[in-house]
Amino acid sequence: GVEASHIAKASGLPVNKRGQITVNANLQMEGSDHIFAAGDIAGYIDSKTEKPVPNVAQVAEEQGVAAAENVVRLLIGKPLKEYTYRHFGYIVPLKGRFAVAELMGGIYFDGLFGWTLQQLVFLQYLMRILPLSYALKRWNVFELELEP
Repeated sequence: GVEASHIAKASGLPVNKRGQITVNANLQMEGSDHIFAAGDIAGYIDSKTEKPVPNVAQVAEEQGVAAAENVVRLLIGKPLKEYTYRHFGYIVPLKGRFAVAELMGGIYFDGLFGWTLQQLVFLQYLMRILPLSYALKRWNVFELELEP
């Protein structure tokens, strides 16, 4: 999603102008030690840039892990860890077997090599969420869908 759910605002939670729950560096909702938010619903401001972090899957996954770890830490009485945004870059698939990739350090790829990189990232993602055989099968289905 590119915008936060309307439920947060309708529930009277502290939200920013984009409808995201305002969170601190530990991803705790402003004004509460026991409510955490992550992903598109979290209005996290990067302390380095003082700007909101992008609403992309990479950020949602990292924030989800950080928030879950902080919930556990809160339950067992350990100090919470601050979430730190890390920019790994972007890959934008284009028509056919072309993509543009911008990686950390200002490295750019485009064309067929960018598309190949995008396919490898997609396979790596599938392997994280599915058993290997299903990941490979799904990846092959994706490949067939791209055939001209």
